[in-house]
Amino acid sequence: MTTASTIAADGFSAETDRKADRGPVDSVDSARLRILLACNDKADRDRIARLLAASLHADYRLDWAEGYGTAIQAIGEASHDLLLLDDRLDGGTGGNLLREARETCCAMPIILLTRTEAPETERWAIEAGAADCLVRPRLSAPLLDRAVRFAVARRESSDRIRYLSQYDPLTGLANRVLFRDRLNRAIGQARQGEGGLVLMLLALDRFALVNETMGPTAGEQLLRSAAERLFTCLGGTASLARVGHDEFGVLLEHDTSPEEATLVAERIGRAMRPPFELNGHEVLVTTSIGIAGYPHCGWNADTLMNSASTALYQAKERGRNSYQFYTRKMTARELQRLVLQTSLHRALDRNEFALHYQAQIDLRSGRLAGTEALLRWQHPEFGLLGPDQFIPIAEETGLIVPIGHWVLATACLQARAWAGDGQHVPRMAVNLSARQFREPGLPATIGRILNDAELPADRLALEMTESMLMEDTEGASAVLASFRDMGLHVAIDDFGTGYSSLSYLKRFPLDTLKIDKSFVRDVTTDPDDAAIATAVIGLAHNLRLGVIAEGVETEAQLDFLRTHGCDVMQGFLYSPPLPPGDFEKLLAACKPAPVG
Repeated sequence: MTTASTIAADGFSAETDRKADRGPVDSVDSARLRILLACNDKADRDRIARLLAASLHADYRLDWAEGYGTAIQAIGEASHDLLLLDDRLDGGTGGNLLREARETCCAMPIILLTRTEAPETERWAIEAGAADCLVRPRLSAPLLDRAVRFAVARRESSDRIRYLSQYDPLTGLANRVLFRDRLNRAIGQARQGEGGLVLMLLALDRFALVNETMGPTAGEQLLRSAAERLFTCLGGTASLARVGHDEFGVLLEHDTSPEEATLVAERIGRAMRPPFELNGHEVLVTTSIGIAGYPHCGWNADTLMNSASTALYQAKERGRNSYQFYTRKMTARELQRLVLQTSLHRALDRNEFALHYQAQIDLRSGRLAGTEALLRWQHPEFGLLGPDQFIPIAEETGLIVPIGHWVLATACLQARAWAGDGQHVPRMAVNLSARQFREPGLPATIGRILNDAELPADRLALEMTESMLMEDTEGASAVLASFRDMGLHVAIDDFGTGYSSLSYLKRFPLDTLKIDKSFVRDVTTDPDDAAIATAVIGLAHNLRLGVIAEGVETEAQLDFLRTHGCDVMQGFLYSPPLPPGDFEKLLAACKPAPVG
């Protein structure tokens, strides 16, 4: 070494090596320990070397720095794990060197060796940043061994704490704290160079579903696998971090253009496309990405993170598995969403929800076949809101479960009340959300609701989408079997818009298919939609299932559906969704069809 010479005394080689020969060593001793001894006196140096040799159960190397300047130079190289510092050095004192080392952010532990015992010296040394203070005349092998081990162990604990405060232990990626620090530094550099940067926030689509259906272990495995794919995909061109439960952050520096950011987002999408192997099953998990650029989308880390988060939400709203760049128009929508999310927590307690009812008409008899209960929210600030404006928020927050129970209970009580007034509704249809469908004990909950309302089970129809059933086919089969045993009617809503596999139709105990309004809208002008509607009707009848057409608005649509054998229609042509009082007037004007 140029700054510190290795000790060669009393049988020690030029590189003072010593390996443990007294059994296994602990974590402190698991790697070669590099010790720097800063002192002037050769006799003191040799004595300390002998004490270390007699005490340490470790593979270590001892280097000697003679004098203040040599010690400072050796400290600056940051190649040692521990400094044994004499309080008197040529060119300065040990105390001054201790202060200078700490001022230059030297992180290694320092043990100060003093000639005399003085409590004030020990107190000052510890306050100045020393790990320990030992009186040299009283040094012994056990004392030095204990001091070295304690200092190194405390340093390792400090390093571990620092690591955990900056890195995600599950994926090994930087965490939100470190990522934010990197973002702040990158913004500072961009300001000085008048350049730009791009921030991406990524969320794993349907991660909650994996966690709920396959368990948290599978969720953790998915996060690790996703992190590995992202790291490989980015290839060192960006800073990557796990910034939330199922969210990752990507920082693209060096004046990245929107076009370059687009290429990166598309590359990430391709990397996430192959199925993940989880617990022996292949699982498809896509990603949604929100993109915000500096300085156009924010001048500081907070604003930029908020902008990227807003864009991420929009990507999810547009069907997931996509990316969105932030625009200022999104801010107003995000603000409204925040207000809705906050007030949604109080909406049930404040009785702000209401049900409107839309008639379902038997196309053969023209009589009332049933009604669908449709949720509305009378918001104190935004007025009457349809479900598309708040149900996604309720799904995200989990509020959809208590809201869904309220809808079921209210609809059943209303059906029973109408029956008590002599206004019979053949069947009340209620939509189940995906999260509600996965709730443990759902059949029992519905049973209690029916009992409380004194409503026969065959008067209640439960509507759910294809996608809900296909998320967990075995679990769905069990729940649907329970519904069938209870006497409930089961309908597939929005048929044709979800999974393309039709094999489930013969496996699941179903009663009705509902043709989605997107196919009904152009059924008289678009040959493809006409073919789909006709095929669904034929398929349902061949499987002995009923068919309801949604969104019927014109006489031409009605004629087409009646001609091709559709059983029931629902839409504005007959009636829009109505509040209970208005629906009662409709009930008085029409006759109910028999329950099928």
